[in-house]
Amino acid sequence: NEVYPDNLPALLYACKAARRPYMEPSGPDSIRLAVAPSTVSNGAAVLLSATVDDTRYSSGEASQTVAGAWFSIDEPPWSSSAVLRAMSAADGAFNAAQENVQATFVASNLSGGRHLIYVQGADAGGARGVPSAVFLDVGGPDVALQPPAGGTAAIQWRSLTNTVYEVARSTNLLAGFSTLTSRVPANVSGLNVVTDAPAGGAVFYRVGAVQP
Repeated sequence: NEVYPDNLPALLYACKAARRPYMEPSGPDSIRLAVAPSTVSNGAAVLLSATVDDTRYSSGEASQTVAGAWFSIDEPPWSSSAVLRAMSAADGAFNAAQENVQATFVASNLSGGRHLIYVQGADAGGARGVPSAVFLDVGGPDVALQPPAGGTAAIQWRSLTNTVYEVARSTNLLAGFSTLTSRVPANVSGLNVVTDAPAGGAVFYRVGAVQP
């Protein structure tokens, strides 16, 4: 009852620091990561928050002011394909050895499913710390299909402000989807409706947010 809980944090930290074990621990740690909400619809805004702390090194490394922080989605910050996005200090300035940081982003370019959000910080000496990550679950918009009336079916969903959608159709899921209509702007009423005249048989529809 003691060995596992007492040593798990150290084991997790060792795993996160394994890439550069003699360098990144000298930088600030990214801790207490959170996303709000943790589950969002495609196209929703997400608030990412964390604490970047340069005071956790036990000895031999002086604490320094946190100089900045950034996040990346689904790619670790050291990856050449990672897109690093700046985070801001919650109090308005990076001027302490421990800073609460935050950033808001829109999940409109993320596919449905679970995504990893990485956070990393750096101190005034240029040392980049050990990154941490938090899960974000993305789902598609809630879609309702009105049965065909007079040969016309209505696909409707609740839309988000400043979001653009694409509706795709398939009569054979193994063959994939083809675009029915693209670049559908969010309706000011919050409810979008697209009509279709299926030829008969089983028809599948997919609605997703796209980049504006």
